[in-house]
Amino acid sequence: MTRPLFLILPILLATLPLLIGLTDLSLYRPGDLRPGMRVTLLPVFQISVILLAVLTGLSARSRLIRLNRWQMLALIGFAAVAVAGAALNAPLPLRALIGLFNLLLHALVAICLLHLFTITKQTLRPWMLVAFCLTFLIHLPLLAIVYAQFFGDPGFNWKSGPMGFWHVRVWGMMLAGAAGAWIGLLLMSRDRSLTLRLATLCLGVLIWALLFWSGTRGGVVSVVAAVALGAILFKPMRRTVPEAALVLVLGLGLSLMVPPPSSSYGIANSVAETTAATTTDGVSAGRLTMWRTTFDYAMHHPLIGNGYDQMIALDMGRFAGFAQPHNSVMDMLLSFGVLGTVCLAALLLSLWWTVTSRQMKAPDPVGLGAITGLNALIVFSLFDGTLYHQDPLMAVSLFIALALGHGLSGQSDPA
Repeated sequence: MTRPLFLILPILLATLPLLIGLTDLSLYRPGDLRPGMRVTLLPVFQISVILLAVLTGLSARSRLIRLNRWQMLALIGFAAVAVAGAALNAPLPLRALIGLFNLLLHALVAICLLHLFTITKQTLRPWMLVAFCLTFLIHLPLLAIVYAQFFGDPGFNWKSGPMGFWHVRVWGMMLAGAAGAWIGLLLMSRDRSLTLRLATLCLGVLIWALLFWSGTRGGVVSVVAAVALGAILFKPMRRTVPEAALVLVLGLGLSLMVPPPSSSYGIANSVAETTAATTTDGVSAGRLTMWRTTFDYAMHHPLIGNGYDQMIALDMGRFAGFAQPHNSVMDMLLSFGVLGTVCLAALLLSLWWTVTSRQMKAPDPVGLGAITGLNALIVFSLFDGTLYHQDPLMAVSLFIALALGHGLSGQSDPA
């Protein structure tokens, strides 16, 4: 059994968007159409994870992720390039350093979660996966109330806090991660009661309905690709494909029954926008031009880049004011140059292969759900900022910890 103290984390994770949405709406004023929220509670979850890990014995001597020589070399190389790019080339060096600190914080949260999974002898892992997927069910009553009250109101800011995330598209990113992670819940419900299996299927339909309703196209494509890849790599996932296809179709049908509150929502609006486009760039919502422009700017400092999170400070013509280029590869090239991109990509690919090969040898439902959610966000990062925005980055760190945590037991090994 997981001790009540540790259940604080899944409860906080599951209720975070609801709490954020309530807080943001309490500060909302009609006509306030700013794109960002007034508050975020994500640091509360991160600090809670870190404090709980430290209080239960995590120290600098704990070795939960062991890097080999090449991985360590890639990490050192990336760190050196990232700091050099921020110091030498960044128009806003403080912004670059704060961004790098946030990346470090996400990595620390993953390590702390690994420690907590270890000392709880795996009992916390399934709770965290379930909590992540239940987030959207718990948030749904607030969404329904806001929808009923403000539907048709042109003065209401649907791109801000009601979703519990920074922007409607970030909401779609988190839903894509949940749709992938739901595969783990489906595997966990096998050989359980019929009631539990039906409840799991209903949750899947809800997540897919919200994903379609969010209006994201890249999220749908990314989850389908992640499930297909999982079915190829992991034998247990092949049995989930028919049920996954069923909930996708039912979710699509359900989403079409609820009119979207604005043009930013609804898969039908997104498809209509795509089919109405007359150019390739129009079909990609301007992304092809953005990527070419980003690459050109990346070549201004091709070796070590312009510094992390500097796009907003660069004079990029029609894309001036954009914070990220909607493509993780272009973002890495712009931020860290060729040297930093090679080091970071090598480290991330090595880590991905570690978690994937571990599940190929000894699969478990929680790990398979985490990897599917992780792969969905990785694929999505080729179209949008899932590896840039803080909420999906938190999901990435959670999924990595859930996947790596399989098989760990007892206390963390001392150095």
